Amino acid sequence: GRWVEAGALLLAVVALVEFATRSTTPIAYVVFPALIWAALRFGQRGATLAVAVTAVFTVWNVTHYGGAFHFTSITRSVLATQLFIAVATLTTLSLAAAVAERERFAMRLGASRLRLISASDNARRRIEHDLHDGAQLRLTWLAQRLHDSAGTARREPQRAAELLEEAENELQLAIDELRELAHGIHPAVLVDLGLAE
Repeated sequence: GRWVEAGALLLAVVALVEFATRSTTPIAYVVFPALIWAALRFGQRGATLAVAVTAVFTVWNVTHYGGAFHFTSITRSVLATQLFIAVATLTTLSLAAAVAERERFAMRLGASRLRLISASDNARRRIEHDLHDGAQLRLTWLAQRLHDSAGTARREPQRAAELLEEAENELQLAIDELRELAHGIHPAVLVDLGLAE
């Protein structure tokens, strides 16, 4: 499809520039829609080719004493031809450069988005790892320790206070670890709906 469009564009440029530069009426700029098409759809290479074809046909017609840019004065013919080619070149290549810059910006934006997604996934994996290997492990150990302490407290009631203090310390460490993990994590509903909602 791209080759068909390129062929159609080339034919349009040739036909329009041939028609515009052979005519004695001032319609030379009718070729600009095709030049803009080349710049928008085919970038700098397509724009350069379209401008080159336009310049070749324009110069050919002027040197063969025909068209809108042929005047009795050679100086006027040369200046009018150069002005037309300069305007066509600057317009088309500037537009092609703007399109190329927009495409580069879109690519950088896409790459930035992928980096953000990757960073988010890495942060989620880190939090999962910290929960699994930190707080969850500590709470599991605490549950086992409380179970063992219950049996010890039945056998040796005088050690019950000591065992409960150790469990309290372990529970405080687990709470501190969870608080450290949760610090900076915003609830999804807060991020999506805002504080008012």
